[in-house]
Amino acid sequence: MTHPPDRPHRRRPRRTVGLLLSAILAALSLLFGAIPANAVTPVPPTQPGTYKVGTYEFLYWTGGPGFQNARVSYPATSDGWLKPADKTEGKYPIVVLAPASWVGFDYFDWAIGYLTSHGYIVLSYYPPNLLSTDPYMHTKNIKAGITRLISENGAWGSPVKGIVDTGRIAAAGVSLGGAGALTAAAQDSRIDAVVAMTPGYDPADPDLYNRVEADVRNIRVPTLIESGQNDCISPGAGKRYYNDVSGTYKQYVEIGGANHVQFLDDQGVSVPIPGVPEDCDPGVSYDSQHYTGNVYATAFLEYFLKGRTQFGTYLNGAYAQADRASGVLSDLLFQP
Repeated sequence: MTHPPDRPHRRRPRRTVGLLLSAILAALSLLFGAIPANAVTPVPPTQPGTYKVGTYEFLYWTGGPGFQNARVSYPATSDGWLKPADKTEGKYPIVVLAPASWVGFDYFDWAIGYLTSHGYIVLSYYPPNLLSTDPYMHTKNIKAGITRLISENGAWGSPVKGIVDTGRIAAAGVSLGGAGALTAAAQDSRIDAVVAMTPGYDPADPDLYNRVEADVRNIRVPTLIESGQNDCISPGAGKRYYNDVSGTYKQYVEIGGANHVQFLDDQGVSVPIPGVPEDCDPGVSYDSQHYTGNVYATAFLEYFLKGRTQFGTYLNGAYAQADRASGVLSDLLFQP
């Protein structure tokens, strides 16, 4: 510690220093909750985090057509069902992830597990109406999921009691759920950031999607949109929504060779459905597409929810530019 030359440092008696430090820590603990015993060293988004993944499920009411089944994944002391929470960071940001059409949370373990390992509490769900093609169903479900996770923070017996950071919240989604995440971010002031992966868009329903785009134009929180170069189910939708967003940081990441379906776990296949275009063949493996998607989503949330500005290189700095130059990304757009 450096001291001005005209004010010589006088060593405070060790006992006095210890008592003073204890008092300060006690006061901070009362104000902000428990202070982690050890400083947390962030893990680069290019590799899984260090947290184990605990899980539990419940049914909750969204005010829509019925109950839906939700799964919560949270940093835990060991992997598995209802494991004790790992309280290293004290509290963890929330991510509510909306699934694609006709599927639910167990098709997105690749993203949910990765984010949880980096210190996020992730809620995903099976919607009560799997056949719905309305992104606003997911808008409602995301908002209800946020409300439920906030209540879980104070619920007796909840595995995440006391570790939910109710002031750092992200909406995320894939395909139809990605469009729902964007509209949720426009409507719900509790949301601090949004990640939309291959967001859905149906030109055959212009009235509905004109409304969606009108909402997207009202987003005022940092926005990341990921798409695939070979996406033939909602081609061009990601860039369209990117262009709609204004007045905030926004980023568009297009993964070279990626298609639409591979944003699901590798159990996902392109099945011809009446009225829905069949997806194009991918030019990269599931693992490669998932890896790139995870790097950018994790870096984005680390930057904007946890304030880890050193991860800016993975968003629009040297790392991202190298991915663009090598073809890992077929397109990269961002606007501060």
